[in-house]
Amino acid sequence: MITKHTFLPDFETYEDCLGFKASDSLFFDIETTGFSPESSYLYLIGVLRRTPEGWKLTQWLSQAPQEEILLLKEFLNTAREFSQLIHFNGTTFDLPYLKKKARAAGLPHTLDHMDSLDLYRCFRPLQKLLSLERMNQTSLENFLGMKRRDKMNGKTLIPVCQDYMTSKDPGLEELLLLHNLEDVKGMADLLSLSAYLKFTDPDKDAGSIKFFGIARKDSAAEISFSYSPAIPQALSVSLGKYGSLHLDFDRGTLCVPIFTGRLLYFFPDYKNYYYLPMEDQAVHKSVAAYVDKEYRQQATAATCYIGKEGDFLAQPGPFFIPDYRCSYTSKDYYFELKEEAFPSGEALQRYLAALLKAALN
Repeated sequence: MITKHTFLPDFETYEDCLGFKASDSLFFDIETTGFSPESSYLYLIGVLRRTPEGWKLTQWLSQAPQEEILLLKEFLNTAREFSQLIHFNGTTFDLPYLKKKARAAGLPHTLDHMDSLDLYRCFRPLQKLLSLERMNQTSLENFLGMKRRDKMNGKTLIPVCQDYMTSKDPGLEELLLLHNLEDVKGMADLLSLSAYLKFTDPDKDAGSIKFFGIARKDSAAEISFSYSPAIPQALSVSLGKYGSLHLDFDRGTLCVPIFTGRLLYFFPDYKNYYYLPMEDQAVHKSVAAYVDKEYRQQATAATCYIGKEGDFLAQPGPFFIPDYRCSYTSKDYYFELKEEAFPSGEALQRYLAALLKAALN
């Protein structure tokens, strides 16, 4: 068995975004000759951990199928020092594979009791925001502009591994180690994608968005804001009837069409209101009691409203209150456009997430 150590440059961990502690976490990736633990073998494991000397990437490569148990022991002994595992789609393959192999070999392990951070599952909700057809690791790396030296994949590496077991060719060894190294290193680079999560999940990095102001441009409102951490790649997103969103590293602009005219706010408890046809509005019974009976009528859900003239922005549902509509049956909701429309960055963050969910889902 070959053991290789490589030190990587320091990188941003985005621990607050993803909710993990780097010093207690172990990145890992495995290479096997197939999907089934019963009919394939484990030939390479790479792990990345933070040490006093820096980020240390360790790889264990077997030179014969019989050395599989040595790799497994090294990994399981190392994993015991940590409370959390970080991987890419390891929930469905890597972890079940390792557990079955450990069970078959009679090796005790702590994998069942460790926290697990699956980067694939974390970033899968970003697929439409990032306009990606696939969410595999290579696609995400390409989005970030990362360039691999490795041109292989798990399937094409299987015959390379089999040839290496026989020949011990240093060139084949380099191919195997390079692929695994770039898989593990790539996971560290993918952490920067967590900076986008604040836009799809308002509970991520709550308060990280700062509202700057609203400027009117033609028939649209341009809402400007900043955020942290910065995103790794700028992008523009069409929001359909809600306008568009442009994100540029640490600044953003949301452009929403302005509706100008009269809209209606519907009171929820219509049984406590009278509708006044002459005024075309509803008033509470405590007030309507002073109105002549021939000028009032019991309000219905569809007539229990007050009208308002002004400028409005669309919203996906009754998000900001008071919420306005064109009619009781309308599915389009609005809120009044004014300078204090967003009292906080958190309010804007939730509005952005709601718009993206409505437009992209």
